[in-house]
Amino acid sequence: MKNLLILILLLCSIKSIAQTDTFEFKLIDSVNASKQDLYLKARQFISLQFKDSKEVIQMDDKDAGKIICKGIMEPTIKAGLGITVQSFVNFTITIDVKDGKYRCILNDFYHDGFVDHQSSTIGGNLNNDKPDCGWGMTNNNWRKVKEATKIDAADFLSDMKIEMSKSTKSDDF
Repeated sequence: MKNLLILILLLCSIKSIAQTDTFEFKLIDSVNASKQDLYLKARQFISLQFKDSKEVIQMDDKDAGKIICKGIMEPTIKAGLGITVQSFVNFTITIDVKDGKYRCILNDFYHDGFVDHQSSTIGGNLNNDKPDCGWGMTNNNWRKVKEATKIDAADFLSDMKIEMSKSTKSDDF
């Protein structure tokens, strides 16, 4: 409940983060920076968010100002009997930059199972009303996976907004 309240407050306070009818999140922001600076900040952000940024980056076009990545979130839910279970949720990140502006889109969310559990608990596309695995996951746990993923997505975009807003001071060490 606390995490849901944090998500609602976060989404209300950052007007540039929006969720569409599908399971997709966007962050569009204007900052006083060149296309090159924003591109470098986006690359740095991806490098800091993932263990191996070279593994997640699928497309990287500096001239066009576009980066596409395939990432994994690991949202945690409380299943029955107070058991905490961690999920694997794959998703796509598309970052576009130009002078003074950037956009980040998170979409194609796909639940790929729970950590340390059998493949019978793969929920599939998060746009689905019910999990693909049928009896392998309750509808309540499916709802919890979706809610936890929304919170993680909002956190991801919030972290990106912070990183992209940092000044680009020259570090003269």
